[in-house]
Amino acid sequence: GPAVRQVIVGSRVVFDARGSSDPDFDDLTYEWSNGLKGPVAERVYDKPGDHEVALTVSDGRLAATATTRLAVGDTVA
Repeated sequence: GPAVRQVIVGSRVVFDARGSSDPDFDDLTYEWSNGLKGPVAERVYDKPGDHEVALTVSDGRLAATATTRLAVGDTVA
C-alpha cells in the first residue's frame, strides 16, 4: 500500500497534486476523499488516529485515483 505520512496533531497538512497532468491538456478536476477540492488543499487534524486520503483527478472522461495514508499522533516516530 501507500507509504505512511507521519503528522503531529494540530499541524497543518498540505495535500499537493500539482504534478498531475493530462496528455491531451484537458482541464482537470481534483477531489479529495476528505471533502477538500483543488490541486492544493490543506487540513489540520486535531485528534490522533490513522487516516487514508484518496485523490481523484479527472479530465471529465477518464479519472485516476491515488491514496495516501496519514498517522496522526502527539509525536512523530
